[in-house]
Amino acid sequence: MPSRWFLSPQPRMADSRFAQGYSVAMLVEEPRILEITTFGTLQRHQGELDRNQVLLDVAIIADEADRQLEENCSWLYGGPGRSIAFS
Repeated sequence: MPSRWFLSPQPRMADSRFAQGYSVAMLVEEPRILEITTFGTLQRHQGELDRNQVLLDVAIIADEADRQLEENCSWLYGGPGRSIAFS
């Protein structure tokens, strides 16, 4: 299993984003921006990437974006500090 080097315990992202004035649309759009930006960077630097590792890393990035979207949606439906399981 690849290392999840960028995942770390932190306050719920949606709570902090809401406190910063993010709208509902911004909370939903943020993970998509993360993916688009990251994949654009990977495309620009594809010649420098380890082809044996890149697909595993892309899967981790996509999982993180999905986790952020799920957390944001959970926050939207459950309110600050509450969570709803999506399955």
